[in-house]
Amino acid sequence: MTIDRLGHRALGACAAATLVACSQSPAVPNTASLVQRVATSSARADAQGCPLKRCIIVGSLSGYQGKPLSSVLFFARDANGNVSPAGEIQGSKTMLALPAGLAMDSQHNIYVANYNSITVYAAGAEGNVAPTRAISGVKTLLKTPAGIAIDSRGKLYVADNQDNRILVYARDANGDSAPIRVIRGNHTQLYAPWGLAFDSQSNLYVADSEPNNGWITVYAPGADGNTAPVRTIKGSATKLQGPMGLAVDASGYVYVVNSTSVDWEVGVFAPDANDNQAPVSYFSGGYGAFGIGVGDRGIYVTSVGYDDEPFVATFSPGSSDKYGQRKVLRKIEGNKTKLIWPEGIIVR
Repeated sequence: MTIDRLGHRALGACAAATLVACSQSPAVPNTASLVQRVATSSARADAQGCPLKRCIIVGSLSGYQGKPLSSVLFFARDANGNVSPAGEIQGSKTMLALPAGLAMDSQHNIYVANYNSITVYAAGAEGNVAPTRAISGVKTLLKTPAGIAIDSRGKLYVADNQDNRILVYARDANGDSAPIRVIRGNHTQLYAPWGLAFDSQSNLYVADSEPNNGWITVYAPGADGNTAPVRTIKGSATKLQGPMGLAVDASGYVYVVNSTSVDWEVGVFAPDANDNQAPVSYFSGGYGAFGIGVGDRGIYVTSVGYDDEPFVATFSPGSSDKYGQRKVLRKIEGNKTKLIWPEGIIVR
């Protein structure tokens, strides 16, 4: 599926999906152990420390006629309701332009996938600040970067949604730098890649947002060229339809946002999920769900809102109920939040 980064999408399917989802009562497996897995997943982030006001980081597209400008917004750990961001990166010097994917390296530098570039901001950057690096130019091959992720060696992976490929850059890539590897070709099964994430073994997970079905492909460390995935989560039992946001916790459980599903918006797959395998849990993430992150206090989902206000919701890491619902613990929503079209999210 090709995404119009200016915010214009065909909404009929999404509206129908939401109505159908509300009318169904699917049986949900018992997944209480997810609470412990989420806590374990985020303990490492806590060990590194989380500055109070920069625990939830969200990329927000610009508003009507470019006002307000595109931005990266910072919220406190317990932010809830119609609250102002605790900080933001915004302004003419930032080079932000329709930010989609977000990532953070081991030095807490923030990477942003813009419409046709990747910008990098120093840890603690705030206000109208210039990026420390910007990957942009003909040699980069960037066309419509979406999800981004950084591996254990600091290499940057970018899902190029328009050209059906994954671009890999050196950890210090800057300017008009060519990728050091490109995953592309008929064997890769890439169609419209969006969300990216790594597991603890450095396997790369890709959410492919093909609108009618969609799938998740998994590639071995160092994958290059026209290489086949080592696993593919695909088929009617998966109920994947236009998967977008993707996260993998420390135990290997895969969290994915379904953008056009008639059953649920957020699903959780087992670490070894393969082929036509159903999720172990699923729940409604809200109309217009887009990005996802896993933190020590829950599962965080961004919603672009469409006709409603955009928001960032924190869901309980426990089991979904028999209706495929999960408790909303907190919800950042309202005019003070400055959220316009939130897509990517980092949770610390």
